[in-house]
Amino acid sequence: MHSLKSCSPLSSLGVVAAALGLVLALSGCGADFSATPGAKSLREVLRGPSPADAADMALDPYDPQRRFRGTLLLANAKFAGEPLYMQLFADGLRDPDPGVRLASARAIANHGVPSQAMSLVPLLMDDNQDVRLEAAKGLQRLHEPKVVDALLERLDPKKEPQPEVRAEIAEALGQYAEGRVVQALIAALDDNRLSVNRRAEASLRTLTGNDLGLDRGAWVRWSQTAGESRTLFAARAAYVHPAYFRSPSWWEYLPLVQGPKNESAGLPKGFPERFGG
Repeated sequence: MHSLKSCSPLSSLGVVAAALGLVLALSGCGADFSATPGAKSLREVLRGPSPADAADMALDPYDPQRRFRGTLLLANAKFAGEPLYMQLFADGLRDPDPGVRLASARAIANHGVPSQAMSLVPLLMDDNQDVRLEAAKGLQRLHEPKVVDALLERLDPKKEPQPEVRAEIAEALGQYAEGRVVQALIAALDDNRLSVNRRAEASLRTLTGNDLGLDRGAWVRWSQTAGESRTLFAARAAYVHPAYFRSPSWWEYLPLVQGPKNESAGLPKGFPERFGG
Protein backbone atom coordinates (compact mmCIF):
# COMPACT_ATOMS: atom_id res chain seq x y z
CA MET A 1 0.00 0.00 0.00
CA HIS A 2 1.40 3.39 -0.95
CA SER A 3 1.64 6.16 1.57
CA LEU A 4 0.34 9.63 0.79
CA LYS A 5 3.89 10.84 0.27
CA SER A 6 4.48 8.31 -2.51
CA CYS A 7 1.34 9.35 -4.40
CA SER A 8 1.31 12.07 -7.00
CA PRO A 9 0.67 15.52 -5.47
CA LEU A 10 -2.98 16.55 -5.17
CA SER A 11 -4.25 20.09 -5.40
CA SER A 12 -6.02 21.60 -2.40
CA LEU A 13 -9.29 21.33 -4.29
CA GLY A 14 -8.63 17.68 -4.95
CA VAL A 15 -8.06 17.00 -1.26
CA VAL A 16 -11.29 18.79 -0.37
CA ALA A 17 -13.22 16.94 -3.05
CA ALA A 18 -11.85 13.59 -1.93
CA ALA A 19 -12.66 14.33 1.70
CA LEU A 20 -16.13 15.56 0.79
CA GLY A 21 -16.76 12.47 -1.30
CA LEU A 22 -15.76 10.26 1.63
CA VAL A 23 -18.05 12.10 4.02
CA LEU A 24 -21.00 11.99 1.61
CA ALA A 25 -20.45 8.31 0.94
CA LEU A 26 -20.44 7.56 4.65
CA SER A 27 -23.40 9.81 5.40
CA GLY A 28 -25.65 7.02 4.16
CA CYS A 29 -24.07 4.70 6.74
CA GLY A 30 -25.14 6.64 9.80
CA ALA A 31 -22.71 9.57 9.85
CA ASP A 32 -24.36 12.80 11.04
CA PHE A 33 -23.74 14.73 7.85
CA SER A 34 -26.09 15.60 5.03
CA ALA A 35 -25.71 17.72 1.94
CA THR A 36 -27.98 20.68 1.39
CA PRO A 37 -30.91 19.58 -0.82
CA GLY A 38 -30.52 20.99 -4.35
CA ALA A 39 -26.98 22.21 -3.73
CA LYS A 40 -25.26 23.43 -6.90
CA SER A 41 -21.81 24.19 -5.51
CA LEU A 42 -19.32 22.93 -2.94
CA ARG A 43 -20.04 25.97 -0.78
CA GLU A 44 -23.77 25.16 -0.75
CA VAL A 45 -23.10 21.51 0.07
CA LEU A 46 -21.03 22.43 3.12
CA ARG A 47 -23.43 25.14 4.28
CA GLY A 48 -25.98 22.70 5.65
CA PRO A 49 -29.76 23.10 5.92
CA SER A 50 -31.22 26.62 5.93
CA PRO A 51 -33.57 27.83 8.69
CA ALA A 52 -36.47 27.18 6.32
CA ASP A 53 -35.22 23.63 5.72
CA ALA A 54 -34.90 23.04 9.47
CA ALA A 55 -38.40 24.38 10.14
CA ASP A 56 -39.83 22.22 7.38
CA MET A 57 -38.16 19.16 8.90
CA ALA A 58 -39.36 20.05 12.40
CA LEU A 59 -42.95 20.26 11.19
CA ASP A 60 -42.97 16.98 9.27
CA PRO A 61 -46.10 15.17 10.53
CA TYR A 62 -45.05 11.78 9.17
CA ASP A 63 -41.34 11.33 9.93
CA PRO A 64 -40.26 11.63 13.59
CA GLN A 65 -36.59 11.40 12.61
CA ARG A 66 -36.95 14.51 10.43
CA ARG A 67 -38.84 16.29 13.23
CA PHE A 68 -36.03 15.42 15.63
CA ARG A 69 -33.27 16.63 13.29
CA GLY A 70 -35.11 19.83 12.41
CA THR A 71 -35.94 20.64 16.02
CA LEU A 72 -32.38 19.98 17.13
CA LEU A 73 -31.00 22.24 14.39
CA LEU A 74 -33.32 25.02 15.54
CA ALA A 75 -32.55 24.35 19.21
CA ASN A 76 -28.94 25.30 18.56
CA ALA A 77 -29.69 28.29 16.30
CA LYS A 78 -29.17 31.78 17.70
CA PHE A 79 -32.31 33.18 16.05
CA ALA A 80 -34.74 30.57 17.43
CA GLY A 81 -35.92 32.57 20.43
CA GLU A 82 -38.67 34.20 18.35
CA PRO A 83 -42.28 33.46 19.46
CA LEU A 84 -43.10 31.24 16.48
CA TYR A 85 -40.12 28.99 17.17
CA MET A 86 -40.84 28.92 20.89
CA GLN A 87 -44.38 27.74 20.16
CA LEU A 88 -42.96 25.00 17.95
CA PHE A 89 -40.70 23.90 20.82
CA ALA A 90 -43.55 24.03 23.33
CA ASP A 91 -45.62 21.79 21.06
CA GLY A 92 -42.63 19.49 20.65
CA LEU A 93 -42.52 18.80 24.39
CA ARG A 94 -45.72 16.77 23.84
CA ASP A 95 -44.58 15.00 20.68
CA PRO A 96 -45.09 11.19 20.74
CA ASP A 97 -41.46 10.71 19.66
CA PRO A 98 -38.92 10.89 22.53
CA GLY A 99 -36.24 12.37 20.27
CA VAL A 100 -38.47 15.33 19.46
CA ARG A 101 -39.32 15.81 23.13
CA LEU A 102 -35.61 15.76 23.97
CA ALA A 103 -34.70 18.28 21.27
CA SER A 104 -37.60 20.53 22.29
CA ALA A 105 -36.46 20.47 25.91
CA ARG A 106 -33.00 21.56 24.83
CA ALA A 107 -34.50 24.35 22.75
CA ILE A 108 -36.58 25.63 25.68
CA ALA A 109 -33.47 25.57 27.87
CA ASN A 110 -31.42 27.45 25.28
CA HIS A 111 -33.97 30.05 24.23
CA GLY A 112 -36.64 30.14 26.93
CA VAL A 113 -37.26 32.49 29.85
CA PRO A 114 -37.34 31.43 33.53
CA SER A 115 -41.14 31.06 33.62
CA GLN A 116 -40.88 28.40 30.91
CA ALA A 117 -38.85 26.18 33.21
CA MET A 118 -42.14 24.80 34.51
CA SER A 119 -42.87 23.35 31.06
CA LEU A 120 -39.86 21.05 31.50
CA VAL A 121 -41.07 19.66 34.83
CA PRO A 122 -43.43 17.02 33.33
CA LEU A 123 -40.49 15.65 31.35
CA LEU A 124 -38.77 14.74 34.61
CA MET A 125 -41.36 11.95 34.79
CA ASP A 126 -41.07 10.94 31.13
CA ASP A 127 -40.95 7.23 30.28
CA ASN A 128 -37.74 7.80 28.32
CA GLN A 129 -34.53 8.10 30.33
CA ASP A 130 -32.82 10.39 27.81
CA VAL A 131 -35.75 12.81 27.88
CA ARG A 132 -35.63 12.94 31.68
CA LEU A 133 -31.89 13.56 31.49
CA GLU A 134 -32.33 16.42 29.02
CA ALA A 135 -35.07 17.97 31.16
CA ALA A 136 -32.79 17.90 34.22
CA LYS A 137 -30.00 19.53 32.23
CA GLY A 138 -32.42 22.12 30.92
CA LEU A 139 -33.45 23.07 34.45
CA GLN A 140 -29.83 23.94 35.16
CA ARG A 141 -30.18 26.82 32.68
CA LEU A 142 -33.43 28.45 33.80
CA HIS A 143 -33.69 29.79 37.34
CA GLU A 144 -37.23 29.31 38.64
CA PRO A 145 -37.76 28.46 42.33
CA LYS A 146 -41.13 26.85 41.51
CA VAL A 147 -39.29 23.83 40.07
CA VAL A 148 -37.56 22.98 43.37
CA ASP A 149 -40.36 20.68 44.58
CA ALA A 150 -40.10 18.54 41.44
CA LEU A 151 -36.30 18.45 41.56
CA LEU A 152 -36.30 17.33 45.19
CA GLU A 153 -38.84 14.60 44.47
CA ARG A 154 -36.84 13.21 41.55
CA LEU A 155 -33.56 13.27 43.49
CA ASP A 156 -34.99 10.35 45.49
CA PRO A 157 -33.72 7.01 44.07
CA LYS A 158 -37.17 5.54 44.76
CA LYS A 159 -38.64 8.05 42.30
CA GLU A 160 -35.82 8.29 39.75
CA PRO A 161 -34.07 4.97 39.04
CA GLN A 162 -31.35 6.32 36.74
CA PRO A 163 -28.27 7.71 38.53
CA GLU A 164 -27.32 9.85 35.53
CA VAL A 165 -30.59 11.74 35.89
CA ARG A 166 -30.23 12.06 39.67
CA ALA A 167 -26.73 13.47 39.19
CA GLU A 168 -28.01 16.19 36.84
CA ILE A 169 -30.82 16.99 39.27
CA ALA A 170 -28.30 17.35 42.10
CA GLU A 171 -26.40 19.75 39.84
CA ALA A 172 -29.53 21.80 39.09
CA LEU A 173 -30.32 22.18 42.80
CA GLY A 174 -27.04 24.03 43.33
CA GLN A 175 -28.70 27.31 42.34
CA TYR A 176 -31.40 27.30 45.05
CA ALA A 177 -30.42 28.61 48.48
CA GLU A 178 -33.05 26.87 50.60
CA GLY A 179 -32.59 24.86 53.77
CA ARG A 180 -34.57 21.91 52.40
CA VAL A 181 -32.28 21.83 49.36
CA VAL A 182 -29.22 21.61 51.56
CA GLN A 183 -30.76 18.75 53.54
CA ALA A 184 -31.72 16.86 50.37
CA LEU A 185 -28.21 17.27 48.95
CA ILE A 186 -26.68 16.05 52.21
CA ALA A 187 -28.94 12.99 52.01
CA ALA A 188 -27.79 12.44 48.41
CA LEU A 189 -24.25 11.96 49.69
CA ASP A 190 -25.51 8.50 50.70
CA ASP A 191 -26.76 7.70 47.19
CA ASN A 192 -25.33 4.39 45.99
CA ARG A 193 -23.76 6.01 42.94
CA LEU A 194 -20.56 8.05 43.20
CA SER A 195 -21.59 10.35 40.33
CA VAL A 196 -24.61 11.49 42.36
CA ASN A 197 -22.49 11.90 45.49
CA ARG A 198 -19.99 14.10 43.68
CA ARG A 199 -22.59 16.34 42.05
CA ALA A 200 -24.42 16.73 45.37
CA GLU A 201 -21.17 17.64 47.10
CA ALA A 202 -20.35 20.18 44.36
CA SER A 203 -23.76 21.81 44.78
CA LEU A 204 -23.32 21.95 48.55
CA ARG A 205 -19.96 23.63 48.06
CA THR A 206 -21.53 26.19 45.71
CA LEU A 207 -24.42 26.92 48.08
CA THR A 208 -22.48 27.10 51.33
CA GLY A 209 -18.85 27.84 50.46
CA ASN A 210 -17.83 24.87 52.60
CA ASP A 211 -15.60 22.05 51.40
CA LEU A 212 -16.39 19.04 53.56
CA GLY A 213 -16.02 16.45 50.81
CA LEU A 214 -18.29 13.42 50.74
CA ASP A 215 -18.49 13.09 54.53
CA ARG A 216 -22.22 13.20 55.19
CA GLY A 217 -21.74 13.27 58.94
CA ALA A 218 -19.56 16.36 58.69
CA TRP A 219 -22.17 18.12 56.58
CA VAL A 220 -24.94 17.19 59.01
CA ARG A 221 -22.97 18.53 61.97
CA TRP A 222 -22.14 21.73 60.13
CA SER A 223 -25.75 22.32 59.04
CA GLN A 224 -26.98 21.82 62.60
CA THR A 225 -24.45 24.34 63.84
CA ALA A 226 -25.15 26.85 61.06
CA GLY A 227 -28.88 26.83 61.76
CA GLU A 228 -30.45 29.81 60.04
CA SER A 229 -30.44 30.40 56.29
CA ARG A 230 -28.40 33.56 56.69
CA THR A 231 -25.56 31.50 58.14
CA LEU A 232 -26.04 28.51 55.86
CA PHE A 233 -25.53 30.59 52.74
CA ALA A 234 -23.20 33.31 54.02
CA ALA A 235 -20.32 32.12 51.81
CA ARG A 236 -22.47 31.12 48.82
CA ALA A 237 -20.96 31.32 45.33
CA ALA A 238 -22.72 32.05 42.06
CA TYR A 239 -24.10 28.96 40.39
CA VAL A 240 -22.71 28.32 36.90
CA HIS A 241 -24.46 25.74 34.75
CA PRO A 242 -22.33 23.22 32.82
CA ALA A 243 -21.88 23.72 29.09
CA TYR A 244 -23.03 21.51 26.25
CA PHE A 245 -19.84 19.94 24.92
CA ARG A 246 -18.80 17.07 22.73
CA SER A 247 -15.52 16.06 21.13
CA PRO A 248 -15.26 16.32 17.34
CA SER A 249 -16.37 13.31 15.34
CA TRP A 250 -13.68 11.91 13.10
CA TRP A 251 -15.08 13.46 9.92
CA GLU A 252 -15.03 16.91 11.53
CA TYR A 253 -11.25 16.86 11.29
CA LEU A 254 -11.54 16.82 7.46
CA PRO A 255 -10.86 20.03 5.47
CA LEU A 256 -13.70 22.58 5.47
CA VAL A 257 -15.93 20.41 7.67
CA GLN A 258 -17.07 22.48 10.65
CA GLY A 259 -16.45 21.06 14.11
CA PRO A 260 -18.95 20.91 16.98
CA LYS A 261 -20.43 24.18 18.18
CA ASN A 262 -19.48 23.91 21.84
CA GLU A 263 -20.35 26.63 24.31
CA SER A 264 -19.12 28.18 27.53
CA ALA A 265 -20.66 27.64 30.95
CA GLY A 266 -22.70 30.53 32.36
CA LEU A 267 -25.29 31.79 34.81
CA PRO A 268 -28.85 30.46 34.42
CA LYS A 269 -31.37 32.88 32.96
CA GLY A 270 -33.12 34.61 35.82
CA PHE A 271 -30.38 33.92 38.35
CA PRO A 272 -30.37 36.90 40.74
CA GLU A 273 -27.50 39.35 40.34
CA ARG A 274 -27.37 39.59 44.11
CA PHE A 275 -27.83 36.38 46.00
CA GLY A 276 -27.61 35.58 49.66
CA GLY A 277 -30.51 33.31 50.45
